[in-house]
Amino acid sequence: MQDVIVAYGTETGNSESLAERLQQQLSAGGHPARLMELDDVQLAQLPQARALLVITSTYGEGDPPSNAELFYETLMAGGRSLAGLSFSVCALGDSEYEYFCKCGRDIDAQLEALGAARLSPRVECDGDDLSPFEGWLHAVTSFIGAQPAQPAQPAQPAQPAPPPQYAQPAQPAPPAQHYPPAPQQSAPREQATKMAHVDQLTPSVATPSQRDNPALRGSKKNPLFARVLKNMNLNHPQSDKETRHIELSLEGAELSYEVGDALGVLPRNDAYLILELLSVLGLNREQKVSVGDETMSLYFALKYRRDVVKIDPRLFELVNVNAAPPALRMATQDPAARKAYMDEHHVIDLVKQGAVQTSAERFLACLRSLSPRLYSISSSPKAHPGEVHLTVDVLRYALHETQRKGVASNFIAELEAGDHVGVYVQPTKDFKLCDESAPMIMVGPGTGIAPFRAMLEEREATRAPGKSWLFFGAQRQATDFLYQQELSAWVQSGRLSQLNCAWSRDQDYKVYVQDLMHQHAAGIWQWLEAGAYVYICGDAKRMAKDVHSTLLRIISEQGRMSPQDAEEYMRRFKAEKRYRRDVY
Repeated sequence: MQDVIVAYGTETGNSESLAERLQQQLSAGGHPARLMELDDVQLAQLPQARALLVITSTYGEGDPPSNAELFYETLMAGGRSLAGLSFSVCALGDSEYEYFCKCGRDIDAQLEALGAARLSPRVECDGDDLSPFEGWLHAVTSFIGAQPAQPAQPAQPAQPAPPPQYAQPAQPAPPAQHYPPAPQQSAPREQATKMAHVDQLTPSVATPSQRDNPALRGSKKNPLFARVLKNMNLNHPQSDKETRHIELSLEGAELSYEVGDALGVLPRNDAYLILELLSVLGLNREQKVSVGDETMSLYFALKYRRDVVKIDPRLFELVNVNAAPPALRMATQDPAARKAYMDEHHVIDLVKQGAVQTSAERFLACLRSLSPRLYSISSSPKAHPGEVHLTVDVLRYALHETQRKGVASNFIAELEAGDHVGVYVQPTKDFKLCDESAPMIMVGPGTGIAPFRAMLEEREATRAPGKSWLFFGAQRQATDFLYQQELSAWVQSGRLSQLNCAWSRDQDYKVYVQDLMHQHAAGIWQWLEAGAYVYICGDAKRMAKDVHSTLLRIISEQGRMSPQDAEEYMRRFKAEKRYRRDVY
């Protein structure tokens, strides 16, 4: 019987997790399915496949994810008939972005244009709302199940096993076994801290041989284990926030980056949270488990391979409905209630409230893969050869009367000089530094300042003549002025032509970067008319939208245009590639 190809394109792992679910469900139903990254799919193979099921996100300004670029370019070039192929597409995106689900839409349209037959309509998931995927999952699996079996085809070449950092999940769990239970009391913080230090030295997971290999390129499939040089808090001790400046060594590695690029970081889960989960589940942390082609302890599988914070819908299958509270019981039955529960709870909440009892293998199979995190690089390679810098906001908050921590940001915050962290470069296509003579206006509150520090360093290193204007914002000047000394020095030297800072909590009323922009509307308009580029980095849902609206208002008022003419001016501005955004 021909295999179904389940192919995914992803930057952060969301599409991969959904593709794993689909592949597992098809295989469990007796329908062989191969899980592949889109770039590993050969168009010549597709007519022989039983079906092609695509799950993909969209990156940046409507671009395909990095592991889908080759497939996308080859598919869009056309020239090959795909008649006889059945396909369907699930696109992931965020409607706050201009190019919502563009990659999935393009692939869907081009497959049809090349003669393939759509077995189920394309669906689009907006943000964390995965209800369209759930319906699509049912539709495509039902269609595959209803298809008559096809004659066996010649065996396809074996696909290479995925690398350890992105191993496929364990297959459906074998019958439950009884393992020696872990102590039922909560694990002490000292034990978790001790194990966190041991993690740094574990060859089977951290693979120090990779760290010592100077030929590594630092790709997503083969990340570089970079050594930490410095890790410091940029905020005053009395600040309500914690923002880390971290410097990593690239010495001896064939890894390069440009200003505007992002750095992918492979995070590790909190040791204390893992031990708490194991204690609640009554599982032995030393139990050996399989994750793809690897064998490791359950503890390290949870530490390095699985997301132990964000709930995957498969976890609801483990809930003891009779023991669950009403909200969780409803979530096992109703998609809307399930989404609401997932938005407001973590894995540990479901495990506790759902009285979950399961085997180690089954638990792992119901967790998402632990995905990398992308951070805007805050250094210029010309200013810091052999190094790369990041600026990371540490996430800590209260939920259900307990303190919670962001996975990657707290992992980064706890790194010390000499530690190693897996990284790779994610190149940018559009958020590049403009010509050295062109004026540029930069808008970056909070950690949005990261790429602008890099741009200013680059312009200083190359002695670029172009003028620069920065709008920065934070809560309080006394405690939250990130890179104050560097920015002040650039103002004094003239490298930074103008610096305007919005301190939202230093007065009775809130002041944000867009408010300062409107106050300086005349100057901004003069710069725009003089050919300035506008760069925006930061929150997509609020800040970027408010800044965009303010720009339109400035264009309309200062240019004496109607709203329609201002929109047309903005369209030309974008077409000239002078409006560049790195928003998230």
